[in-house]
Amino acid sequence: MKTFFIFLILLPILLFGEWSEEFQVNDPDNQFDNCVDLTIDGNECPWFFWYGNEDQGIGYAYKKLENGIFSDEGIINDEIGNYGTSIGSCTNTDGNPWALWPYLENDQNFSIRASQWNGFDWEVEIVDEYSLGETDVACDESSGKLWGFYEGIPGRIIGRVYDEGWTGYWQLDDTSEIDSRSPIVDVDNEGNPWIVWHEGLIDNIGAPAGEVYYSKLEGNVFSAGQCIGIPDDKMIARPQIAIAPDGTPWVVWCKYMEKDDDEGYWCGRKSEIFFSRFINDNWTTPEMLNTPDDFYDKYPSIVFDPATGFPTVIWDGKLENNERYLYSAKWNGTEFEPEEMIAGNSGNYWAESAYDENGNLYIAYLRSMEIYMMIDYAPVICSADSIEAEPANAVTIPINITDLAATGTDLISFALIYDTELLTEINVSLENTILAETDWNCEYSQNGNQLSVTLSGDDIVVHGGTIANLEFIVSENAQNGDETVLHFESFIFNEGLPESITEDGIFIVSSTFSEDDQITENLNFIKSHNYPNPFNPSTTISFSLTTENTENTELIIYNLKAQKIRQYSILNNQSSIIWDGKDDNGNKVSSGIYLYKIKVGDLSLTKKMILMK
Repeated sequence: MKTFFIFLILLPILLFGEWSEEFQVNDPDNQFDNCVDLTIDGNECPWFFWYGNEDQGIGYAYKKLENGIFSDEGIINDEIGNYGTSIGSCTNTDGNPWALWPYLENDQNFSIRASQWNGFDWEVEIVDEYSLGETDVACDESSGKLWGFYEGIPGRIIGRVYDEGWTGYWQLDDTSEIDSRSPIVDVDNEGNPWIVWHEGLIDNIGAPAGEVYYSKLEGNVFSAGQCIGIPDDKMIARPQIAIAPDGTPWVVWCKYMEKDDDEGYWCGRKSEIFFSRFINDNWTTPEMLNTPDDFYDKYPSIVFDPATGFPTVIWDGKLENNERYLYSAKWNGTEFEPEEMIAGNSGNYWAESAYDENGNLYIAYLRSMEIYMMIDYAPVICSADSIEAEPANAVTIPINITDLAATGTDLISFALIYDTELLTEINVSLENTILAETDWNCEYSQNGNQLSVTLSGDDIVVHGGTIANLEFIVSENAQNGDETVLHFESFIFNEGLPESITEDGIFIVSSTFSEDDQITENLNFIKSHNYPNPFNPSTTISFSLTTENTENTELIIYNLKAQKIRQYSILNNQSSIIWDGKDDNGNKVSSGIYLYKIKVGDLSLTKKMILMK
């Protein structure tokens, strides 16, 4: 593959909803690039895979996106002459990507090959010498085993497992006259792989129709292939399976509702997106996911939001004017919300998607046979530390943000509201911050009780931490117990993406008294932390409530969508609560960032914690 330039993602622009602008992944070469795949590595960096035509033949290409910068384009093997079809990819327990792909040598020798990234280069080995077709691979995070599935010859689904070498050999369907295509695999929470594929049928005029079939590992044997739903005379293509964080398998697919003409072709204009999930040992009745219309919806991808554990589905849709657009729909706990158009005319088809652990959603797709991507950024949590200080003393209040690796930023601004009678003589410093060794500039101004700060620079910030220290002098007239809430009026990154979630701080005046003073002050203040953080599967949230009234005190846990996950009542003299990573219904929540808020009357304190599985 050709090598051009390193591409820097800066200043995202709002298109549809809260998505970033569109970026081209592959190096522009006027070649036929196709069948993109996407996986997230152990450092939360997305890797993009696809095949592209070269003068010598077909090569499987890749690029990595790290800290907002694309790597050079490369190939996953040292040979040109592969067979152009879909590639399967995943990340192993070491955090390194794998790819499974078909190889065709001189139109004679067919094989399935695997490439694993060793941290520096790709290592290639043969998985099967006598198979050819679409591939997929998934990792069992508990054992480290990789399960690879691919189209065998003739038209069979073949499975193998990698455990210090490719072993085992399973043929999942035993029909002799019907081709099975497009296997997709995922591994459940108990380490068992589930596989779906499209199995072709023959309708009454001799043209192919089809159904979705599945199999799962039971002990050391895969179950017989079974149809999901009730067979009909429609054509089904490209089923996708994904296991939810709670262990529930979900399947999505597109169904062609009408033929293009009387000759029996199923490449017509009308198709819809369907889904089913495995509950109580049965698949639910397939339901249409998208808004029904007379146009062409196809090739869905399904992933799970780490903040909610709910699925997001992305697909390609073609309108009456033959323009194609990308759509998404998110599950709200009971149903899929109305579809949202997230990208303009996409020109082609085949979208893939993946969430990182921070909740950033990456979409990779084709446009005019080139590879493009967009990002739905997760909110960044911005907080001011809660501080105690004595009258007439200097005080430093750190301003903190969570990780920015998905976006990178070169512009940050925020406004803070505070009590000017308690805190005076403002200065904003970048010393001892993540910006201290960069060329970033700091500008600030005060208007009444509002402090406005703008931070900017050429160096791109990709990590979280303290971005600024606010330096004040505490008023000499301050009284013990005086306090002010440090409230964020706004917090903006770049041109408004990613969005921010702010956590106010509290400044409180605290004086030292001798025993002879016999002065008892009850400060209205909340302190809290949780340990461990990150945690799995539980964490202890400890707190101290220095308030006169602790009635109706509660602790509420939210996800990043501001949805309530768990609620506790805090009893008198209680100093900690153990959260077991479950919601109020006893269901385990997914990995991701959560917020806990302690409320005491009119006071509240919100902090972040991370569940990692």
